[in-house]
Amino acid sequence: MKKINLTIIEEDGEYAQNLALVIRRKEKGKIEVAWYTDMEHYRENQGNHRENIILIGEAFQEISLLQSMQKERADVGLVLLSTDGVSKELLGYPIIEKYRSVDHIIKGIYRCAAAFDSEDVYWRENRKQMIGIYAPWNQELSMLFAEVLLQILSERQKVLYVSLQECIGRKGKSEKWDEENLADFVSFLRLKKGGVNARLKSICSSLGKGNCIPSVDNPQNLSDMTRQDYQNLWEALEEQTEYERILLEFGASYQGSWEDMKQCASIYCPYQEDTLQENRRTQIKHIIELHHAEDILNKLHYVKLPRLAFYSGAGERREGELTERLLCSEFGDTVRGLAEL
Repeated sequence: MKKINLTIIEEDGEYAQNLALVIRRKEKGKIEVAWYTDMEHYRENQGNHRENIILIGEAFQEISLLQSMQKERADVGLVLLSTDGVSKELLGYPIIEKYRSVDHIIKGIYRCAAAFDSEDVYWRENRKQMIGIYAPWNQELSMLFAEVLLQILSERQKVLYVSLQECIGRKGKSEKWDEENLADFVSFLRLKKGGVNARLKSICSSLGKGNCIPSVDNPQNLSDMTRQDYQNLWEALEEQTEYERILLEFGASYQGSWEDMKQCASIYCPYQEDTLQENRRTQIKHIIELHHAEDILNKLHYVKLPRLAFYSGAGERREGELTERLLCSEFGDTVRGLAEL
């Protein structure tokens, strides 16, 4: 991914410096940051750096000044740092909220970088190893297996988890529902322009030791995805530069799902012993043959997992608490054995 050169022009010097230093530390090698507290000092040193984005504080948000800066540097994106919104005449500029978390601000920077990037093709890199997870008989088991496998693989590599489940139930009542998710990434890919890697960075969230694209909040978003949407998504994931492995959790079948599974090096099918399990395997084999996708039969690995004793008390469980418990259990030992094969 191209390195982003960011300049912060903000009257509050302590805020500007702290923000710049934290961004440098968190995004070392990916975002370089300079900061200034006045426009005169910035213009004196303007020739010393080549910024892609300028983050402009409220003291400098005058339309005439912004238009002048844009005219001088048409290749630079101007982004407004806002506390309580901006005036109507400035609504055409992208906005990042000043007093949100640094992670939120960094995501905003990547989102803006993706929009400003004129590149209209995907980055070309070696294809990443893609691991599939498919357990239509138990969505909860599928999700827990995926999260535990993500933690184990992320001990040694950078791994991204993408779920196509309709109702994954990861958020609790106290969490916000306004974060961007898989549906936003798919919408971006439909445009076929902009910086794919930067847009992916702006949407991804941490999940323990690994990262994930938050799953869709509205199941209708998955129903609305076309065959071309899935092709765009796989291409973007395989050719992104940030992650070495991709975990793809398949949900309900969609047009072309069996063809997409062919791109996976392995497909894990976690299950717990029950009466109909053998019948389900027979049915999946039959469906695969109907779709002439016999190539994936040798990639399917059915993984028997122990049953879980869930806590049934009131209240929400702490984020990641169950995954942490599973990692130190027979469940985690089984998954770790797969990861070390």
